[in-house]
Amino acid sequence: AAALLAARAEHMDQLEQRVEFLNFCMVQGPQIALTQAQLDVLWNRCVVCGSCVGERDLIFRWVEQVRTNSVSAIEPEATRYLFRRASELSAESLSPTAYACIEYLFRWINWREQRFAQQDQSNISVLDVPLHGVQTLWAAALRTRDEAVGVRAIRFLVLLHHSLQIEASRVRQQQREFVSSCMSSLDEAASRLRALQLAAPPAGQPARDAEAAALVREPLQLCVERCLTMLRLFVTELEKRAPLTPGGSLSRRHGACVRGSPMTVQVMLVGGASGFRASFRMHS
Repeated sequence: AAALLAARAEHMDQLEQRVEFLNFCMVQGPQIALTQAQLDVLWNRCVVCGSCVGERDLIFRWVEQVRTNSVSAIEPEATRYLFRRASELSAESLSPTAYACIEYLFRWINWREQRFAQQDQSNISVLDVPLHGVQTLWAAALRTRDEAVGVRAIRFLVLLHHSLQIEASRVRQQQREFVSSCMSSLDEAASRLRALQLAAPPAGQPARDAEAAALVREPLQLCVERCLTMLRLFVTELEKRAPLTPGGSLSRRHGACVRGSPMTVQVMLVGGASGFRASFRMHS
């Protein structure tokens, strides 16, 4: 085991040196554009056939650094190709570094196509729809097992749908489609969970059958939880952004972030010997 760990550490050290040298050549050297065939070699060897998460994450960071710091190293069509390759990865096993690279490429491609603009990570404008590759974000949001990745993807999707700088009618349409997509995914996952529950074998089933059932059930439960989280965040953000009425009051319904005027409700137990009374303070 010690020899294996030492060999892996040496492999990663050698790979880091080569990637650093490649990064220097791409950014500091003459203008060289990597071909799709060359990118395929790098991607297949280090991402598809990578020996560990650290090796794959090294390439994801390299892609982001080179795309940021060099105009010519990875051309626009090659960038779209890399995003397509990244979209083919298993959404369930995305690491935070892998998702960060995917989101970066998503932002860059849509900025290049003049569908997206940003002043910083959280101050963005969606200038046109549909956005290229948005289904990859949905897959990450609903399917990845990494909780941090799921939350980040959900927040970004909600931010996109509250940053629409298009006609009001199209904004409403996009937001309706967002809610509809959440509900459709929720309904599908919940229906499959009910079917699994109805088809469950009697108690005392072999352990391997229970484990197999859990492997099917867990991603469905995760999808339900993520859909509910996404809907809650979407509605909360909608309440925050609601405009004021001409009279200056909030034109928003009662919700988690918006409350009406405080009020007190008096409750008296009728027919009780003790004459029990209670007061409840709440918002209208």
